[in-house]
Formats: sequence, structure tokens, C-alpha cells
Amino acid sequence: MHAIFRLRITIERVASALPDYALFRSLPGAGPHLAPRLLAAFGEQREHVHGADELQKYSGIASVTERSGKKSWVHWRWQCPTFLRQTFKWIRVLYRVWQTRTPYDETIYLNALSKRGSPLLKSLDLG
Repeated sequence: MHAIFRLRITIERVASALPDYALFRSLPGAGPHLAPRLLAAFGEQREHVHGADELQKYSGIASVTERSGKKSWVHWRWQCPTFLRQTFKWIRVLYRVWQTRTPYDETIYLNALSKRGSPLLKSLDLG
């Protein structure tokens, strides 16, 4: 148990020293466990990822549609890094935060949903 505690302290110290750590730490619910995971998942080489959809496919979140004759079926990707699939939730928001190096701001997100007339906005309890 003591070794796990020391490892957590080390991860927090190393992760917080990296430039992008604040971006992931700014996300709601991204505490000392999830923020370093996101940091590791995204990495630092933005030029190698050309869109959130690319990240979705690589991480295994994007579904796969298969067709044969008149049949069509959808399933999740089998060959992908399990660590990433377990880590990601809001892939498009995370991608934007990471790409622009701008900390998450819920007001901006909610305004964007409002501009698009997103039905998601109606289901959120903003009271």
C-alpha cells in the first residue's frame, strides 16, 4: 500500500510539471487520477493527429459499420489500445482543449451547444 501511495505522489509530481497538465486538470471530474491518464493518452505531438474523429478511431470509441449483401451491422473496434478506450469520455471537447492549448471553460461549451440548438442542452440540469 505504501508503494502505491508513493507512485501516486510521483505521478502527480511528474504530470503537474508538464505543460499540458493544466489543460486536462481543468476538466470537470479530472482529478489527480484521470488528468495524468488523459495527458498520457494525448501525448505532446499535436501534428500527428488531424481531427477528433482520428482520435476516436484510434482509441476504439468510433463504431465500425460492416456490410455484406443486404445486411449491415455496427460494432465497436476490436483492435485498439484498451487504456485509451477506458480513459476517453468527451473526445471532441478533449481534442479541442488539447489542440488549442486552452483550458476547458464550461460556459464556452454550453454556448456552443446553444448556438447549434443541441438537444443535449435541454437534458442538462442547469438550475
